[in-house]
Amino acid sequence: MSLKFTVVDAFTDKPFSGNPAAVVVLPPDPVYLDVTLQGIAAEMNLSETAFIIQPPRVGKSDAEYQPPGEDFVSYGLRWFTPAQEWRGVCGHATICSASVLFADETRIPANIHEIRFSTLSGMLKARRIVSENAPPRYELEFPAGNITSLADAAVNLVHETVVKATLPDVKVKFAGVCSSKAPYSAYLLVEIESEIPLKEMKVDSGILGTLAPQHIVTVVCQKSKDETADFDYRTFATPAGLTEDPVCGSATSFAAKYWAERLVEMGNRKATNSGEPKDEVIRIRSASRRGGMVELIWDESIQKAKIRGSTRVASRGEVYV
Repeated sequence: MSLKFTVVDAFTDKPFSGNPAAVVVLPPDPVYLDVTLQGIAAEMNLSETAFIIQPPRVGKSDAEYQPPGEDFVSYGLRWFTPAQEWRGVCGHATICSASVLFADETRIPANIHEIRFSTLSGMLKARRIVSENAPPRYELEFPAGNITSLADAAVNLVHETVVKATLPDVKVKFAGVCSSKAPYSAYLLVEIESEIPLKEMKVDSGILGTLAPQHIVTVVCQKSKDETADFDYRTFATPAGLTEDPVCGSATSFAAKYWAERLVEMGNRKATNSGEPKDEVIRIRSASRRGGMVELIWDESIQKAKIRGSTRVASRGEVYV
């Protein structure tokens, strides 16, 4: 027995860049055990493998099934790392999953542009953005983090750890975590200042990992040193088995509100009459080796982040189980 998979690079339109995820559309029958899904993810050996759970057949074949009278379709979605099921949110594997489904008109007709994914972290929306003479792009609507600064003692510890992991001249401008728990309870945001661009820094992710168990995912960001992006960032999660995430989508939704407010503070964005940042596109660039670009909008009206990007198919195949 075999299952077809597609490896998709997220947040890029160039080969060998962006963040790769394997996507498997599971048939309704048979129902695969978690141990099998975990084995497939380990075989793929990517940071995330996404398993799409199809809607019920309702007496029809999968190719014929469409929710009648709706302007969106619904699917289930689960994410697995090579070691465990990921129970937070995963941006890059979600946008990869959306692109695979939207590319198949037997699953999603061309006139429908929204998928609602049911996940362990709640319902997540993915939309297709269509423009003339250009490949489609995709937008995710994710929960945004409400980040507050750490206490002084904790900031000092983070500063010492970040300096050890990077360079002696690095200064920590801000270190904060979410005031609410899920889904970013283990995330830490650190904004740094340095003459050296973040991309050029050799970062010891093992040292950053010593901030666990309070901080599993460390997002290090820096004001971009050129005009092609607003912020550069890198994401490290050694305690979760991931040295560096090439382009982390959930990190951008986690930090969306903070980045929007920082741009207003720096005079790079305008605020609304109520003092909130306007919902303008923020250009977030991954400074990892593979690199990638995320367009980010902090939507204050719904308190959510909108993450936009391109995808590119890297490979297709079958895995035998």
